[in-house]
Amino acid sequence: MSNGEDMFHIDLMKADDFSFAVRLANSMNWNMTTKDFVLMSSIEPFGCFVLYDNKEKLGISTCVSYDGIGWFGNFIIKKGYRNKGAGSFLLQTSLTYLGNKGVQTIGLYSYPELIGFYKKFGFRVDYDVIVFQGVPSLLIKNDGVELAQKKDFSRLLDFDKKCLGFSRYKTLYPIFIDKNNFTYFSIQNDLLNGFVVTKIFNKQAEVGPLVFKPSQEALAIDLLKFALSNLSHFEVFIYVPKKNEEFKRILLKSGLKESLTLVRMLLGPSINKNILYLPESLERG
Repeated sequence: MSNGEDMFHIDLMKADDFSFAVRLANSMNWNMTTKDFVLMSSIEPFGCFVLYDNKEKLGISTCVSYDGIGWFGNFIIKKGYRNKGAGSFLLQTSLTYLGNKGVQTIGLYSYPELIGFYKKFGFRVDYDVIVFQGVPSLLIKNDGVELAQKKDFSRLLDFDKKCLGFSRYKTLYPIFIDKNNFTYFSIQNDLLNGFVVTKIFNKQAEVGPLVFKPSQEALAIDLLKFALSNLSHFEVFIYVPKKNEEFKRILLKSGLKESLTLVRMLLGPSINKNILYLPESLERG
């Protein structure tokens, strides 16, 4: 894949690109590991790209498609090549890929200073998301909370699909079965109300997704408290819609701090409007 001026060309990301992808991503303090790109490439092997100028690697991007929904992330261009058309070329390649997959809505998380760039491609602001970070103090309440076993995953995947309206099987299943991760769910009278996933890597943890029925915010908060209680030895990252005051209050009470504000942007119809929702990750929505 190349542009009309043959300045840049794009190849699919391969295993020998992972070390470059990690270095470039972490130049922005994204805390990525090789495992992250292995997962992305296994989930969406034809949606992970490396941008070149001749033989020099300049940038990366990844995207994932879920039925009619797509998500774009891990988008970064080397300093010195920004504002020269490289980013636009790489983004357009990803949008074309997702369009060819039949995607109707594409989401991403943007730094505030890049809103104008994405608007040129038709994206609009949806809402602000706060990145919380820190080592949580103990907040235990586990009424009706269960640790998911392999036998529970099909039920959780069905619940997720019913809530969101599309299947995230190819992303969630490998996350569910990873022995380093823990999935907790809330159940009352054999009725599943929601679930949350904690993903562990080295001494850090990422909380998400959290998916709940909108009428069950109190149960969602209890489940979030319990998940945080099991992460008291980890540096935790969690992404919370700015409008969700109760989740913010709980995270601040647990000892986490606001470290960054991002902007969720969408191209196409709105999604996740009628559920309590925390994203699985910034790169996969």
